[in-house]
Amino acid sequence: KDLKCFWMMLNITFLFIATVLFFCGCFISAADIVWAPLLERYAFQLPLFYSGLEPRGGSSEKNNNNSNNRWPLLKDWYNAMDTIPPYACRIKGDALSWRKVLYVEPWWPSSDVWHSRYDVGHKGELLRSEEECADMYNGGGSVSKQLWMEYSKDRPYVSSAGPEVEAATIIFHNRCHILPDLER
Repeated sequence: KDLKCFWMMLNITFLFIATVLFFCGCFISAADIVWAPLLERYAFQLPLFYSGLEPRGGSSEKNNNNSNNRWPLLKDWYNAMDTIPPYACRIKGDALSWRKVLYVEPWWPSSDVWHSRYDVGHKGELLRSEEECADMYNGGGSVSKQLWMEYSKDRPYVSSAGPEVEAATIIFHNRCHILPDLER
């Protein structure tokens, strides 16, 4: 009887886990916020190093095995995080930026007095080109117009025209501070 009860509770637990979107249930929590930067970086950078290792699911042309269902709960978590306007519109990075950071210290060390360029090693080739990264996961991190509208509706200081206009507006407003930096 105890074993039967145990299996029943285990099945109920698996059903619960399979239906929640976030780490601690149906709503975003501190656990999701803490893990988001690390898991986001993994989602964009691991496919650049390892063929077939795609935490968000999907399969690349270079790897035709079906990895869509390899980590379905993790894929669901990524998709759920993408529906949170503050995360998707302000915090989440994009595939091209995560790719570029791989060639910058400390991720790829430069030569110094003690280590020649040959000791540090060649940077090597990444498995995906910049073009492939731009197309990765909905345009590499682009935000839908609807999600941006939801994000900007309660923020009068944010342009409702989209993230591109918002970025241009910030650059324009900060031009007096940006220009001296460019002259350095």
